[in-house]
Amino acid sequence: MPWHNSVAALLANAVSLTLHPLENVKVRFQANDLATNNPIPKYKGISDALKTMYKQEGIPSLYRGVLLNLCASSVAQSLFFWAYADGKRRYSFD
Repeated sequence: MPWHNSVAALLANAVSLTLHPLENVKVRFQANDLATNNPIPKYKGISDALKTMYKQEGIPSLYRGVLLNLCASSVAQSLFFWAYADGKRRYSFD
């Protein structure tokens, strides 16, 4: 059924949306590591980074860049589930 692929892609994007703050924390850690004049880390860990970002910048800092990420992943997930279902149908793996 073709609508199953759309539902699967929607659920994959919902998971991606809930985990997006962790992606932003990862990017902040990477940027902090690349700073040559910064010998002291800005955050002590993941929970400290989430708390600090929320207190200093608010909720939008946790979801910065989410729209572009959702647009790109929607296309990618839809194509993946379509190709997977098509491959199963073509090669009789159902």
